[in-house]
This record gives sequence, C-alpha cells and structure tokens, in this order.
Amino acid sequence: MSADFHHHLFEFSSQVTPYLKGEVRQPLPKEITLYQDCGKQVHALYQQLAETSPEAGKAYWMTRTWDLLTWQPVYVAFVSIYGLQTLPNLRDISQEVHDTYIAGYSFPNASHHHGEVNDLIKMAGEALNDLFDFYLEQMNQFIRIRPGNSQHLIADLVLGCLIKMQGFRPELNHEYLVEQAQLWFDALNLPSKPIQGLIPSEDNKSVLTRTSCCLVYKCKGASLCEDCPRK
Repeated sequence: MSADFHHHLFEFSSQVTPYLKGEVRQPLPKEITLYQDCGKQVHALYQQLAETSPEAGKAYWMTRTWDLLTWQPVYVAFVSIYGLQTLPNLRDISQEVHDTYIAGYSFPNASHHHGEVNDLIKMAGEALNDLFDFYLEQMNQFIRIRPGNSQHLIADLVLGCLIKMQGFRPELNHEYLVEQAQLWFDALNLPSKPIQGLIPSEDNKSVLTRTSCCLVYKCKGASLCEDCPRK
C-alpha cells in the first residue's frame, strides 16, 4: 500500500509538471532538507540568480529564491491530498538544488497518512509552516525577507495550485475553490484577503489575479505575467 501510494504520487506529480519528479531515497548532502543547515545551498542559489540576471536586482533574486524553495512542498501537498486523499510526511521532504532552480524531491521512506481532505489540509498546514519557518531562517542568514512578503507569495502559490487543479478536475466550481482556499489559508495562518483575487468566470470557474508580483519583468527580455497585479 505504501509503495503504491508513492508510485501514484510520483506519477501524478510528473503529470502536473515534469520538473516535479519524486523518489523514495535518503537525502543527499547538498539537498534542501529540514534536518540540516542548508544556508550555504540557499545562498549559492541566490548568488547564481544574481549572476544570471544582474539587471533584475535584489528584490527579484530574493523573491525568486523564496518561490523556488516553497513551490514543490505545496504542489506535492495538493497532488497528494486531492489526487490520492493521502499525505506523505511533508517535513521529511528533500529538494534538489540546481544552478538557478529547485526541482526534484524525495522522501526517506514510504510512510504517509490517509484521511479526509479537511483533516489532511490541517496536517499539511502544520508541516508546511514548519518548512516555511525553516526556509526563512536559511534565507535570513544572508538576506532579510519580510514575513508579509513571504505570506503574500505563499497565498498566491496556494491560489495558483487551486486554479491548476481546476484544469485537471473541470467539475470543480468557483464556490468549491473559494471554500478550499479558506481551508488552506486557515491551516497556513494566512490573512484571507488574497482569496478575493479568485474571481468567478461566466462558466462558474475561477480566474486569479495575484496579490504579489514575482518581479520577473525586471529580467532582460521578460514581461508581466498574465495574472500579475501590476497589469
């Protein structure tokens, strides 16, 4: 059962994006994991982003680093809860660091929790909050990211996952997504205001206007994202 769960989790993850590639194995020394100081790896990622896009500035390098640290654990939580009604031990997640991005994750064993969606969201929120606090500590070793900024980025990440989930499950309507958004925001201790960025469409689906900006437009040759609040 455990092996089957992770097999399906990894299969579904890769369907969401091929960058979300999972394994069951022990963490490697240079990976991002809650159980060892990863400040050097995170700082190296930040510096590589600065070297690759020097014109973008510190605000972009900081925002991009935070987005890279947080996207996989949130995606894994969504895929697992809504696709399998199960949750791995998110605190145990290890993430692979590449020159200018983070992609690929692993768990040291196949343990997981099965339950109702609402209960799993609460459980995921507790684990994700621990991970986010740890990532903030690692970043604060070399640059200060304000909690308000990090919260806005997490809020938009969660809302973006709900929009993406709607693409895989077209039967989900706007009211359901708003309800689920509130559950996630409560679990992650986030202010509810960004949920107003979920707007119903004519067919009762949801579209999103973000409350935060990823600042990618500051990179040479880039432009504003479709859901950017600056538009």
